[in-house]
Amino acid sequence: MGFSLSFYPIDGGDLGDADRDSLAAFLDARGLSVHSDGSGLFSADGAALSFDGARSDLALDVLDQPEPVTGTLPHATLSSSECAFVFDLCTAGRLMIVNPQGDPTYLGIAGIHDGDDFPDPDDAVVVGSAAELALALEGGFERFQDYLQRVLNENPG
Repeated sequence: MGFSLSFYPIDGGDLGDADRDSLAAFLDARGLSVHSDGSGLFSADGAALSFDGARSDLALDVLDQPEPVTGTLPHATLSSSECAFVFDLCTAGRLMIVNPQGDPTYLGIAGIHDGDDFPDPDDAVVVGSAAELALALEGGFERFQDYLQRVLNENPG
């Protein structure tokens, strides 16, 4: 099943601005740059971003624009490498993940987002790793809540 995801710099429930310096460092460390029209991410030799041999349509706004930097992933596969990249990208840029398919709709990053940041806290989760991101998207909110409860019960206090 494919997913469409968006990435927004949400701060206190409002559109803020991404951490552009950290995004630039994240991309630079991976040899990637944003295409000048924001249509995708490319390596220095012009190759498009790919995960597990398949081209990705992940796009990020150019970092020097005056408007807030956002991103999209119209055809997410939720592979482990793609989820790791998305989690790390959103952590670097302080971006919230929006899942228009819902259940949950809003996915925040632990240590960056909390309940006050979500437009609808009842339809939101905070994830602390790429594995938790994949689980929340693949299994939905209830499966993710069950997972968290098991982890908390195994590691009390």
